[in-house]
Amino acid sequence: MRGYIIAIFLLLFLNSCVHNDMPKQTSDTNQTKKQLTIDIDKELELLKSTGLRDGQLQVVEEPIYIGDNDEVSFKGDELRKRSPLKIKVGSKKEIDFSGDRYTIKTAELKNGDFIVIKDKNGEVFVDVKVIKD
Repeated sequence: MRGYIIAIFLLLFLNSCVHNDMPKQTSDTNQTKKQLTIDIDKELELLKSTGLRDGQLQVVEEPIYIGDNDEVSFKGDELRKRSPLKIKVGSKKEIDFSGDRYTIKTAELKNGDFIVIKDKNGEVFVDVKVIKD
């Protein structure tokens, strides 16, 4: 009888060792979302102040380097002032947008896509190429 009791305690002990109820820690890389924010106001002011393109064409056209599971946001008062906007991302259909912040999930982007934003007069003021890391 004593052997059965010892065996039961031994099995309960082994069972408690196998079933660890401590919460599992997930890696920070899975939970951390990188977000690139492009301030259109600052970019356009920089273009005006440097005198590039003789002040004739004010277009933000630097490429965007992105990784997976990220977001790219365009923000600024210029977006609201120039609204309604037409935004075309890659080969997708052009959409209408009004507001001061537009966010794109990079999972929707492909390497070599262009993000083009036109103002209410049809003038392009953002024309950037997407380059995935």
